[in-house]
Amino acid sequence: MEVAEAKGDEVPKFQSLAAELPSEIIWFRILPKLPAKSLMRFKCVCKAWLALITRNPSFLIAYRNLHSNRNTSLLLLDLRHIDTKQQHIMSLQINKDGSPSPAGATHLLTLEPQEYSLPIILCTNGLACFIFIREHRIRVFNPCTRESMTLPSISNSPTSYQSTSPDIKPCGVEVGYGFGFSPVRNEYMVVQVKLCRFLHQEPANFYRAVAVISIQVFTLGSAESWRCVEVEHDDLPFDHTFWHIDMRSVCLHGAIHWIHHDEKCVVVFDLEEQRFRVIPFPREVGSIRHHFWAVVDVGGCLALTYDMRRSSTSYSAASELWILKDYQNQVWVKEVFDAAYPYSCLRAIHTGEVLIKSGELSQAFLHFYDMKDQNFRCSSIVVPEWMCKKDACIRWNVLSCYDETIAPVK
Repeated sequence: MEVAEAKGDEVPKFQSLAAELPSEIIWFRILPKLPAKSLMRFKCVCKAWLALITRNPSFLIAYRNLHSNRNTSLLLLDLRHIDTKQQHIMSLQINKDGSPSPAGATHLLTLEPQEYSLPIILCTNGLACFIFIREHRIRVFNPCTRESMTLPSISNSPTSYQSTSPDIKPCGVEVGYGFGFSPVRNEYMVVQVKLCRFLHQEPANFYRAVAVISIQVFTLGSAESWRCVEVEHDDLPFDHTFWHIDMRSVCLHGAIHWIHHDEKCVVVFDLEEQRFRVIPFPREVGSIRHHFWAVVDVGGCLALTYDMRRSSTSYSAASELWILKDYQNQVWVKEVFDAAYPYSCLRAIHTGEVLIKSGELSQAFLHFYDMKDQNFRCSSIVVPEWMCKKDACIRWNVLSCYDETIAPVK
């Protein structure tokens, strides 16, 4: 069987099958239904197949559309050995009935111990981004194809303030990251937000805080270096001076979302327009003091959930989940958990239940909450025996849900 070489968005032609079955049906109706593992093997057939499976935009979109409405969910799990400090990244399928796969969790990769800290892990549209803050290292990983890429290093050092005055003194730098996908551009992007603060000495020894935001963007597949995005500080829709950037961000609707507790809003960075905007908190949430929230994805909707890491408020506030049902008109809807103790919501799965987190566990369990019936349930996870040796001190953590994709990381 002869196959013509494909370039760009062109479709290889099956000469021997052309009279029987249109090649467009083969490429966009049949092949995209195959699992990722099969397609990864097919890349080795010839250059045309490699170009189609990895670089043809129409094929990648067809695959994503066919696999986004599955009756299963994929979870990304984290198992850490306290003694060795090794971090194992696992994949687990949740079946149609909501039960974990009897086959158990599948080992994807092992992150070796780092000198300072564990990485922040962000997931969007099937890819995972591992951010090692203190090591200044970022790695993008595809759980389905097992392909990975380490991004060029980027500095976390303070940006020089545009002033030669000795009255200007640096007083710290804060760095945050986002990982997103733009459906308009069909591109994955890693975004670094660096907030540098300075003190400006005024008369009578009064100091005024000044902050400068810098944005760096790395686009997967079309860039070899980070690109600087110009920021007009006077046009920012929020006060950035004391914005404490939460490392956990969520990408929805082609934009990355962070929490801004002081301003009681969600800071949004649009990946297509490359500019900031804000979504105000619900009025009821904005009136709650000394309570911290986190952004999560609940069934494709942006939501605010209780932040267990930072909050110490009453249980009543912790049992609320605010879902942005109407993104364009910014309409929030409150869901109340009938819970005996605080939970953090992670994400909704295909059953409509919400995957919840009640802290790191020494045993492999998943907790779900049905918002319609207001019921909790718990399911155990089968893990490889070699990962849970007798007397081993381990901690389990659910990182995120993810979609199956064959998108290349390079």
